[in-house]
Amino acid sequence: MRAGVRKPPKYEPAGTRATLWGFEDSGASVPGRGACNLTLSYYKAQFSRLCAKHGAKKAFCAVAASMLTAIYHMLKDGVEHKDLGVSYFDKRSTDIKAKRLVAQLTKLGFQVNLQPIKEAA
Repeated sequence: MRAGVRKPPKYEPAGTRATLWGFEDSGASVPGRGACNLTLSYYKAQFSRLCAKHGAKKAFCAVAASMLTAIYHMLKDGVEHKDLGVSYFDKRSTDIKAKRLVAQLTKLGFQVNLQPIKEAA
């Protein structure tokens, strides 16, 4: 056996590695992984948002759950898949965004008074 090459123990199946908490999958079978790599898809945007907040593993599971939900409704209703696009989360209502940002600033200890301008971006 070469130096530096780890031989798996007899109880460890191929494609996994033993960790302190049990076996960890190599990740090749995660269904959301391929969709997260698409550059212009809703699933990529969803993965990016969730990965920053919860980590890659939970983000993959959430994307896979979203895909399964979409597949269920496509099969149930007999419709084709309609991707919402990368900018879906950016196009949300400005009122919802404003309330969320005011709440974040208030939590940080700032007093906020919003006044709309005539020409908003």
